[in-house]
Amino acid sequence: MAKPPSNAAHLLRLWSISAAMLAFAAFMVIASVRRGDGGVAYVVAAVFASMTALVWFVRRRVLRGLARDFLAPGPEALIARSQRALSRARVPHARELLALGMAAARAYYGQFGRARDELDEIVWDAVPPLYLGSAQQVRALIHYLSGDDPEAGLRLARQAVQATQVPRFTPGAKTSARVGATYVDIGRVLTEAPNAELAELLAARAAVAGTPQERLLTAWGAAVAQQALGNAERADALFAQLRTLAPHCRPLHAPPPLAPAGSAQAQSASDEHGMCARHPQLPASGRCLRCGSFACDACRRPISPAAVICADCHERYASLREEHVRAESHLRAAGLLAQGLAVVIAVSGFAGAFAAPAASRIAVLWFAAAWALFAWWGGRSLRRLDLRSPLPVLLLLLMSIIPVGTLMGAYLLWLSYGPSGRAIRTLDYQRALAVTPELQPRANRGLLALALGALLANIALFALLLIAP
Repeated sequence: MAKPPSNAAHLLRLWSISAAMLAFAAFMVIASVRRGDGGVAYVVAAVFASMTALVWFVRRRVLRGLARDFLAPGPEALIARSQRALSRARVPHARELLALGMAAARAYYGQFGRARDELDEIVWDAVPPLYLGSAQQVRALIHYLSGDDPEAGLRLARQAVQATQVPRFTPGAKTSARVGATYVDIGRVLTEAPNAELAELLAARAAVAGTPQERLLTAWGAAVAQQALGNAERADALFAQLRTLAPHCRPLHAPPPLAPAGSAQAQSASDEHGMCARHPQLPASGRCLRCGSFACDACRRPISPAAVICADCHERYASLREEHVRAESHLRAAGLLAQGLAVVIAVSGFAGAFAAPAASRIAVLWFAAAWALFAWWGGRSLRRLDLRSPLPVLLLLLMSIIPVGTLMGAYLLWLSYGPSGRAIRTLDYQRALAVTPELQPRANRGLLALALGALLANIALFALLLIAP
């Protein structure tokens, strides 16, 4: 397994495009001012101010939506928001971010077992330390809210501080450090003697919290600290505020029910007593992570170092993975076909522009370049199994007067939005891949041959049109 990139390298890759655009805008402003052309500087500054205002507005809207989601009777609203956001976002490690959001939402609502399951399905050693530290913070949150072994939660919170360290110039570095310190301070409140300084510090942080999650957690820690100090009035006021902001998040409404260390492990061990669902004569050694059935040692299938499923679920996901492999090979070959045709469109458009009258030459070049770029981007999206963006490209290809292009557009529409496309959209790729790592996608030679034939047909057609009298 390749070593994951450092936090600095990962964030540099995420922010490289934004940094380059900002540097270009600054260069344009400085250059225009030095030339005495204030118009360009004014336009660039106006665009930058508009983008900043748009980002601020979108962030405010998201935060208000999160606050409303905490009024819901369950974590489904928070989970659905995370799924919608990450389904549209083009960011690496989206599956890990979704698992973090789902686990945290379930922890706030007291679904501690399911929250642990969401985290256990991810191999955190293969991601940058920033994500591993976030997972450790969510595990610490589960320890704190459940009252199970807060000392272990404090250890995880301190490890997370080291894992989530980022350069100071990185956007959000100050917030990340503040959140990490909050997790550590809440662990100290739960494990050490009452401390008035910690109580006041948490109360001050709750007033400047940037997100509803941070505000709720920090206010809960401050309330627990005030309760430990004997300030019942201030503690009750904070708990009443939490009941208003999150009326159904019951772990936040009172101090944690402190339990002896290891109680979760003991409860887990008591839950594992039973008989195997496949072999009733054999005692079970655990429950399946997916269906909850008892399974013996022979029926257990590990999908990560901390997650195990039963043999029935393994077989079920194996068949789904085989279907996904077939659909994946079709879509990758279709993407190659679209990109190949994009090259043909570009070359033929360039050649046709010189044969066209001078008055329409620029228009021919512009339309050919736009058509080729759309087809290339759509093909790249298909090869990356992204089924949301290629639709305009497919419709554009369907409008082509070239018979091969029309047939290709119809075929790509079928692959993207027919049974194969639906299979990819509905199948959890990461989980199925973890269950059946032995299956690998194979190249579809038939579709590659079709792509080559379509390219040759288009080349021959345009050659005949160019040499025809």
